[in-house]
Amino acid sequence: MDVSFIDASIISVYCVVLILVALWCSRKIKNQKQYYVGDQSIKPYHIGFSVAATDVGGGFSIGLGALGFTMGISGSWLLFSGLLGAFLSAVFFIPRLKLLEKKHSLMSFPQLFESRYGKTAAALAALISIVGYVGFTSSQLIAGSKLSTVIAPEFTSTQILCFLALLVTFYTAMGGFAAVVYTDSIQWFVLLFGLTFFALPMAFMRVGGLEGLQASLPEGFLNPFNISIKQFWNWMVAIVPIWFVAMTLYQRVFACKNVKDAQRAWYIAGFLEWPGMACVGALLGLISKAALEQGLFTSIAVGVEIDPELAIPLLLKNILPIGVLGLVFAAYLSAVLSTADSCLMAASGNLLSDVLEKVFKKSSWSQSQFLYISKLCTLALGLISLIIAVNFKSALSLMLYSYSFMISGLTVPAIAAVLKTRFSQKAAISAMLGGGVTTVVLSQAHFSPYLFGLDANTYGLIVSFMFFVVINRFSENSKRDMIF
Repeated sequence: MDVSFIDASIISVYCVVLILVALWCSRKIKNQKQYYVGDQSIKPYHIGFSVAATDVGGGFSIGLGALGFTMGISGSWLLFSGLLGAFLSAVFFIPRLKLLEKKHSLMSFPQLFESRYGKTAAALAALISIVGYVGFTSSQLIAGSKLSTVIAPEFTSTQILCFLALLVTFYTAMGGFAAVVYTDSIQWFVLLFGLTFFALPMAFMRVGGLEGLQASLPEGFLNPFNISIKQFWNWMVAIVPIWFVAMTLYQRVFACKNVKDAQRAWYIAGFLEWPGMACVGALLGLISKAALEQGLFTSIAVGVEIDPELAIPLLLKNILPIGVLGLVFAAYLSAVLSTADSCLMAASGNLLSDVLEKVFKKSSWSQSQFLYISKLCTLALGLISLIIAVNFKSALSLMLYSYSFMISGLTVPAIAAVLKTRFSQKAAISAMLGGGVTTVVLSQAHFSPYLFGLDANTYGLIVSFMFFVVINRFSENSKRDMIF
């Protein structure tokens, strides 16, 4: 069934609004700081909405539905990591980071490494961050494609990927950081409003309410504690550290006027993620499971296995009336775009501020040349993300793999850089390489049966910490390498 004219019109209006916001923001961009971190005039609640929208995104939105479909409401604990990470970062990390921002005029995550460890460590951190965020962007495009091909089967996945990549790259390149934050606020409102007040109640009633769920779902699906400690730990160690190494979050800390504004934004984001979006997403996933068992998916026979990441798109298509479907589809599309735009902005900032400016003399660029080059960087990274997205199928796995790539290498030296003053550059580089390589090798070699079922990130972080401490302590040149 093709998407209706009414639904298509709603989605089109939504996309046009995003473009108009970007064009409006682009008129105010005058310099590098405004393009990448704003002018510190954005309100904390906008930052908080943007942080939550960026962290949840399409990968988690679709991934949460997949967890709800396969394990029930206990899948919502995945986003408890967001609440925990936000609070730990707000209480212990942000106050010190804001002091360092003022002292060293920081605008990016690698600049923190340069101020503490030196240029080589900063360049390596920038490279890791760029690779990770390109992977993030690709994962969001995949999530959007999976959703869209179910709702609008007349388009191929490649066509949808191209459209999403073009849309998010255009408004991100044009509007810069301010456009990302303001569109994120719009997108998060649309997401929560559409899912909470339309999709969730309609789907709940369609499957027969609580009685229908109890009769259709496997045992344990409605038990919020139907999860092992090991699984809970793996989720926490895979996601909580991102709150200390994500360039997207550093940009938002630097965009806040002071510590209190940043902390307020982080608290808002944490509660929006859990229990907010976490419970809504998992509930829709388990309702999708009940709908499949009840035969409500007209194009799929009862008992047939489906891709869990397609559960919510199929639910929306089969139960929502014309008009409402377009609104809720726009809600999920907003989740995709809200993370993709932030990741593009972060990667572009790393590429230009932490790589290209080190190769070319910044003083030789005018502000107009800088803005032009910034947009070219964003466009180029958007194209690379599209190419990667065409070659991967699982949004959640690609996103978590990108998370792992960054977390294992960057977490230990990042926390040390903020909380302490002097450390060896060799220790930081060794920690980045040792932790990252350990996680990649363990993940690719499928050693999990020999690792007590723990996520590879656990071992990557342990190796990174050991390298950092030992080499910092015993390096013969540690005093020379220290940055004061």
